[in-house]
Amino acid sequence: MSVEKKRKPSFSVNEISVIRERVRKNLETIQSKLTNSVNNWKKCNISEEITNDVKAVGMAQQEEVKESGKISIPLQKKNFLH
Repeated sequence: MSVEKKRKPSFSVNEISVIRERVRKNLETIQSKLTNSVNNWKKCNISEEITNDVKAVGMAQQEEVKESGKISIPLQKKNFLH
């Protein structure tokens, strides 16, 4: 019998509610195809705004935040390398 460790949640309840709220607000833009009025820059700005809002809640201290396919280096690792 192996005992499985319970995984620590990636986001707190407050952070999840912020993500849901912001995604609902911008769902049309997020799901739309790229056009003259909706370009990649606009989608990236929305992603940044959502990320900043989640960070502002700041309940869970995450080392890495995945943003549009890129993985940011944890702050401690970044400071260690420089």
